[in-house]
Amino acid sequence: MTYGPDGGYGHPDHVRAHEITVAALGRVPARLFCTVVSRSALDAGLKRLDGLPGMPFRLPARTSCRPCRTRRPGAGRRVRVRAARLAALRAHATQVALWERDGTVAFAMSNGVAQPLLDVEEYVTAGPAADDDLFGGGGE
Repeated sequence: MTYGPDGGYGHPDHVRAHEITVAALGRVPARLFCTVVSRSALDAGLKRLDGLPGMPFRLPARTSCRPCRTRRPGAGRRVRVRAARLAALRAHATQVALWERDGTVAFAMSNGVAQPLLDVEEYVTAGPAADDDLFGGGGE
């Protein structure tokens, strides 16, 4: 499991993590899954943030949103991770600004561009494996 080839949003450490993972999997038989963010999930999250009073971040232009992927309906797997994501964001307070109001959470890097906290991680098969089943036998 790793980031996609672009590191999710172009972060050089994440790009390198992808490269190292792919190289390692070239030595052993294993399935490769990459994290993705679906356009529809991101758009819905940004719509929830639009116009919320007090939000300190600006919304991204739809065309400038790099961390987006188009995901085939039904492809891949989704894993609920809201609590873990929120804890991780709080643990990185020097790198990420966090804003919370009435159950809605937004975060931003140093560029001040809002990103909604999505409740799920999404993964797609990124190699020759035909099996999209991340955990070997179940749905979400």
